[in-house]
Amino acid sequence: MDFAQFVTEYFVNPIEKPGEYAPYNIVNTIVFAIAALLAAYLIFRALKRFGVRVDEKFAFAVMPFAALGAIARVLSDAAVLPRKVEVAGIAAYPFITPGIYIVTFLLFAAALVLALKFSRDWQTTLGQAGIALSIVALLPLLPLFKEFTALAIVGGLVGVALAAYWVVGKMKAYPLTKFGWLVALGQGLDGAATFAGVSVFGYGEQHVLANAIFSAGSPFAFFALKIAFALAVAYAASREKDGDEKNFVMLLIAVMGFAPGLRDVLRVAAGV
Repeated sequence: MDFAQFVTEYFVNPIEKPGEYAPYNIVNTIVFAIAALLAAYLIFRALKRFGVRVDEKFAFAVMPFAALGAIARVLSDAAVLPRKVEVAGIAAYPFITPGIYIVTFLLFAAALVLALKFSRDWQTTLGQAGIALSIVALLPLLPLFKEFTALAIVGGLVGVALAAYWVVGKMKAYPLTKFGWLVALGQGLDGAATFAGVSVFGYGEQHVLANAIFSAGSPFAFFALKIAFALAVAYAASREKDGDEKNFVMLLIAVMGFAPGLRDVLRVAAGV
């Protein structure tokens, strides 16, 4: 297999032929993970260069944009947004992985630059922009909602994840922080949505790691591991010195759970 065939087999076909190929395989999963880590490093360096502190206000301004990306991905699943876009004869896939991450980041970066330039309370302005865009994106999806039970199940399980974080924190394992709450929320949502989608509503799992856990245990084991991971992150973070680096890592972990988790629960609720 030459390089062109390799790229076609592991990267192009999963995008262009969703009925024949699983969207994720071990090769593109590893490459996407490496690219995400590199992108995260470059983003952090850019934030430092522009004097942006990764504090609680910044974190809460970022989360609506994570929601926006998840909602846009579901709109593509529901055929409200096109899966494929052709510009000058060149095919692009802006609303599925990895394109949706690029589009969402560009929107976030543009909003951040404008907020920094024109607003004194730029974190609040940035968050409001993300909320407004997310609401606009969500409106076409609302008429498709029919599985409200999914929202209730996932909401209840997320409550369990947050309660576990609170209980262990009260046992003095780590201090309760807003970043810790975000990690528990994000990772809990991902685990809860996956468990509900696979176990209750008959969906299949697309990601390589989750499927490996399912084969060794069950979807509930995945949910339990997500909670354990969130608690471990909170514990490890409590041993590190406070600063932008620690906050950025915790925010990244929160977003990496929150975005796919929200996408999954919205897909189930909309029946797509």
